[in-house]
Formats: sequence, C-alpha cells, structure tokens
Amino acid sequence: MDYASASPTPESNPWTVRLGRSARLTVTAKALVALNLGGLFGYLIWRNVRSTGLEAQTLTLAQYTARFEGYREHLLTSARTPMTLYVVMCALMALGAALLYELLSRGLAALLSRPGLQSLLGLSQPDE
Repeated sequence: MDYASASPTPESNPWTVRLGRSARLTVTAKALVALNLGGLFGYLIWRNVRSTGLEAQTLTLAQYTARFEGYREHLLTSARTPMTLYVVMCALMALGAALLYELLSRGLAALLSRPGLQSLLGLSQPDE
C-alpha cells in the first residue's frame, strides 16, 4: 500500500507529496467524518444549552431552593468527589470519540474504495 511518495522529477517542488488512491480516500473519509461529527456534537451541545436556558427562564426561587438542598445532600453523602467523576468521564468520552472517529473513517474509506461508488462520485482517477 503506497501512502505517500516524493515527486521524482528534479524541477518540481521538493516538498510536494503525492498521495496514492487509498491515501486520498482515507484523507477524504477522515475529513468528512470529522466535519459530520463536529456538526452533530455542536448541534447536540446547542440543544442542551438552549433547553437549559429555557428551563432557567421558568425557574422559580422555590424550585431552585428545593433543588439546591437535594444537590447539597448528594454532595455531602457522596463517597466520590465530582472532580474525580468528571476526569474519568472526560477520559472515557475522549477515548470513545476517538474510537468512533476511527471506525467511521475506516468504514467510509472502505465504502469509498468500491469501484462502483468511485465512478458514481467521480473519484475514479488513475494513480500517478
């Protein structure tokens, strides 16, 4: 599998890297997956912020006080600190996001490497 090779002609730029077909498809798949996952996560975060803002607009002082007392009791009786849970949760989410990204990009690269789909999308350029 040839991923990259330097250009053999002396008059070309020595820093030019030419990618083979499989590398082009892999880079294309990774870019598409990263853009789509970024858009999806951005939309989900926006929805969460919007719903929290709407909830905060309708919150009364009595509801806030009742929630605060329950949350305070939970913090005082909890064996683990919230910071420990946050660190573990962030590490697991980062690992999960990286695995999801790799699986989706490899799957899309395999899908893009199909000859029928390449000709349909106009990606069937010969290797140089």
